[in-house]
Amino acid sequence: MCEDIDSISAHHRNMTAAECAAAPAAWFNRYGNLYRPRTAERFTPGGTVNGKELREGRASRLVVRASIEGIIDVNDSDAWIRPAATGTAPEELRHRAIRR
Repeated sequence: MCEDIDSISAHHRNMTAAECAAAPAAWFNRYGNLYRPRTAERFTPGGTVNGKELREGRASRLVVRASIEGIIDVNDSDAWIRPAATGTAPEELRHRAIRR
């Protein structure tokens, strides 16, 4: 399923960037200066994602979904549970944690 995780990740990033940029474009154009820099980054790259890349991202999502559904069917499972992480975040990523 994840033989080409780099490709899957690239498709996913393109797709989400394009969708983030398209949905609230008018809002972002007016209030974008109020966004935190890392949040604003999710909106601006979408403008550089073309229609072909967006279609490829959506198609890739369907391929991954079908792969997971196939594994579930073959194993007669009712659900797919996968941990988001296998342990604590590496030190270099801890600054990205949400602070409240």
